[in-house]
Amino acid sequence: MKWDENFYSAQVGGKEFLAEIQERGKLNNGKTITYAKGLMVTEYRGLQAVRHGGSWGGYRAELLRFPEQHFSVACLCNVGNANPSRRANLVADVYLASLMKPKTEKKDEDEEQKKPVGNAAQPGAEQLKAYLGEYWSEELGVAYRVGVNDGRLKVTGIVDRAGLPRANNFSDAEIRAVGADKFSVGNEGVTMAFQRDAQAKAGSFSVDAGRTTGMKFVRQEQ
Repeated sequence: MKWDENFYSAQVGGKEFLAEIQERGKLNNGKTITYAKGLMVTEYRGLQAVRHGGSWGGYRAELLRFPEQHFSVACLCNVGNANPSRRANLVADVYLASLMKPKTEKKDEDEEQKKPVGNAAQPGAEQLKAYLGEYWSEELGVAYRVGVNDGRLKVTGIVDRAGLPRANNFSDAEIRAVGADKFSVGNEGVTMAFQRDAQAKAGSFSVDAGRTTGMKFVRQEQ
């Protein structure tokens, strides 16, 4: 609580330091992102918000702060699929309801992903062939190899520029279709959205992983 309060009082470090670590990053192409120097600086229902989550083993955490309202929510969970970010939002909804913009009609994405997807929505073996290949991320400096295992789309390997294997966090994760060219990875709220080329083959995909969004992977010519 003392550590969190310092972001309001600036007793340690001073206001200039706190402003610096909350300055949003800028990519080489000039795009400003929500990630600052170890913090997410964003907006939630019309209010300025600063937040960050954490995970280790089966534990998950989120600290959500509203600077202008001097209000913070700390959410600590001991199960991997608890989704503390969503839970922190729900707490803030209760206490700051009168100051927030109305919720949009769009269904909660986490709840949408939990709904069972019928067999008709799952791509067949022939359809899955359009996604197979190696996709390179210039931002991460790695390539994801996408294959099929047990009739499901899988990230079968991750390699660096030299072709050496890198740790694969998705190797045992279930990847299931949640929409057209969109797949949910495991229970962590990670999604892969494919974009098709002129030949109707998947030419690239982007990964959204909660606080990190829009990571681009482009298919490499075989």
